[in-house]
Amino acid sequence: MWKFFLAGIGISYYKHFQRNRKTVANTIFKLEEIKAELLGLITNAVDAKFTDYCKDSWKSVLLAKSPEEVGQFCNAKFLEECAVSCPFWTASLKGANGVKRKSNETLKIANSMALSTAAAARARNHKMSALAYRISTILFHSGTKWEDIDRLSKLGICMSPESTVAFQTKMGGSWCVKLFAWKSELEKRKTAAKVLKKVLEHATGHCSSQDLQMLTETFCKETSNTNTEEVEPEVEVATVVETLTLI
Repeated sequence: MWKFFLAGIGISYYKHFQRNRKTVANTIFKLEEIKAELLGLITNAVDAKFTDYCKDSWKSVLLAKSPEEVGQFCNAKFLEECAVSCPFWTASLKGANGVKRKSNETLKIANSMALSTAAAARARNHKMSALAYRISTILFHSGTKWEDIDRLSKLGICMSPESTVAFQTKMGGSWCVKLFAWKSELEKRKTAAKVLKKVLEHATGHCSSQDLQMLTETFCKETSNTNTEEVEPEVEVATVVETLTLI
């Protein structure tokens, strides 16, 4: 009979818990004896989630390492990722920053939460350095001294001076590609303009202005798709003039 009675009490408490989860949770958390046990469980939960999040297989945005990927890094997207993968950690950060609802999350608070999380993640996995690379870039272009970057690196805020310089060199490499592409395009246009000028000099009297304009547009389009090293102005002029004489 006692078994049935206790079972009935258990079912009653379970139904009460289902209806008042928040009240029951708050009541339990206020009990000092139970709070110590809960803190241990929360610590283990944060550790398990954070360990899983910091694995390379998770493919976090913090694992970005190319200049293009680091340039696209966004704190808002990063915090959304953390909220999904590490809910207890995110809840603790929100509590520490006084965020009770989404509307309270200002840019300053978001940056604080992102920096805290990035520093903790990098302490577990040094590859999770996207935010550290961004901060290093800001410090580098602000003229920060080598010794200061070294001190901040030891605090886990940015990369080491050597890594910072190597990353800037890599960034510069991508800019060189763009520069050479721009230079090549200018050379193409310069060559095309030179050829076209001579074509116009030889074309006078051979065709109407409308035909000449159409031929000019076609010639410019074809020349822009041609490698400048393969363009020889004198040969191009001769070819176009020969075409004009057959009109």
